[in-house]
Amino acid sequence: MTQLGETASLSLNGLADAMLQDRGQLSRAVKSMVERGLLTRERKPGGPEIEIDLNDDGKAIYARMVDWVHERDRTLTADIPTDDLAQVWQVLTTMMDRAQTMLDEEQRLGG
Repeated sequence: MTQLGETASLSLNGLADAMLQDRGQLSRAVKSMVERGLLTRERKPGGPEIEIDLNDDGKAIYARMVDWVHERDRTLTADIPTDDLAQVWQVLTTMMDRAQTMLDEEQRLGG
């Protein structure tokens, strides 16, 4: 749900790539969430790909998840000086950028 809530609809292949998940396993999870009324799953016009998106109930749950995360973060960071938080975010951002570069390189090399 978080991958779909942060983006527009994705193909099943695109979602699997974004989540680094096996397509078959992800397809079963998507099917279950469609049956529970959280996602839509439709064939893309003119092609064989399946497009996955949050429906209204899924969007409402996603919004509650985001609110919960923001509240949790406010609680975790309460009374920590702003400059300290900025430094932590800078280090984490650098690490995430490097991890993405490593992942991109691994995928480019086929591994």
